[in-house]
Amino acid sequence: MNYVENLPIYLTLVAFAGLNVNVSLATLILASFIFILRIIYTIGYLKKGPDYRIAGSLPTGLILFALFGMSIYTAIEFMKNDILK
Repeated sequence: MNYVENLPIYLTLVAFAGLNVNVSLATLILASFIFILRIIYTIGYLKKGPDYRIAGSLPTGLILFALFGMSIYTAIEFMKNDILK
């Protein structure tokens, strides 16, 4: 997982999932974890090479998957409540 390649996906998912009041705190917590994990990814890559970046990249992928699910949940809530009208 490249550092810059996933940034647009990450920012879009955080912005969209954060629109829902029910999951906004969880979105904030997961976004903070991703920030910390990206630092761990960078340190592992710089100090020990490409094989040691997995400690930051694997959990980041799982969190992005959770953010995607929360974004889907937000979209469903918007459709149920007719917020888009």
